[in-house]
Amino acid sequence: MKRIALLVIAHDQPELLARMVSRFSQQHFCIFIFVDGKSDIMEFERLLPERPGGLYYVRDRHPIFWAGWSMVEAELMLLSVASQYGPFERYQLLSGSCYPIASSDELFEQLCDPSRPELCIWHGYSELTALQRKRVTKFHFHDFFGLLMQRGVPPMLVRLIRFLNRIVGYYVLPFSRDVPNHLRKGSQWWCLREASVNRILMERETPAFKRLSDFFRYCSAPDELFFSTLPLEDVRHVFGSPITVEHLNHHIEWRYKPRPSVLVEESFVDLLASSSLFCRKVSLPESRRLLDKLDAFYD
Repeated sequence: MKRIALLVIAHDQPELLARMVSRFSQQHFCIFIFVDGKSDIMEFERLLPERPGGLYYVRDRHPIFWAGWSMVEAELMLLSVASQYGPFERYQLLSGSCYPIASSDELFEQLCDPSRPELCIWHGYSELTALQRKRVTKFHFHDFFGLLMQRGVPPMLVRLIRFLNRIVGYYVLPFSRDVPNHLRKGSQWWCLREASVNRILMERETPAFKRLSDFFRYCSAPDELFFSTLPLEDVRHVFGSPITVEHLNHHIEWRYKPRPSVLVEESFVDLLASSSLFCRKVSLPESRRLLDKLDAFYD
């Protein structure tokens, strides 16, 4: 029987996550959840207890920090855990602030479509701006700064250290790192096939994979670079507008960068017209009326 693995990274709002999970049929979807190591997993488990064959938590957790390698590590761990319960037609990455904008049956049919690409690529390295290239050619320590904050270092001191690192790394130090061949930037929200997942997990211990991991460990936002650069078979090149950028299966609005906009009731018509399968970013209570409309429409 065909099944889809939904890999979810969550850090807050377990009520919202439980609402999202309720939209997927247990027959066709198996859900794997990585709760940020900074968050209390007990409330998630209370609202969403594990179900054999249907829902599992990753137990070996670590803190996740914005724009850090820790996000990629969580994604790789989700793939590793989910693969033990496969095979699956697809491994779809989601966040706890995503929400389906299609019925469960339509989601399953669309995600099983063999013509659906695995990745959404926006740019090759040569197409990046000079500032964007510094995200990969210079050293970044987002996880280190996040750990300082977590361990009680005053926020103003952390911001000062971060600022000095940016000035020195971007404008003072003369050297730049060698960029891997075929580096590409794309959406974080991939939808991988079983063969691609098996290949990634088999090659994790190879020297080439470790060299690639060591390089991206000190990039800024490597989750938009690492999987896009891996030699996977089926990629999709798209160019979106500054406000709504295509993320393969996700509808995401970027009205106030660098963070995606929180979708509210006024977005309902746009979501119905979207060709995407999920929307992001939703949050409670701001998105409650939107979610009520989506649930009523797709039930």
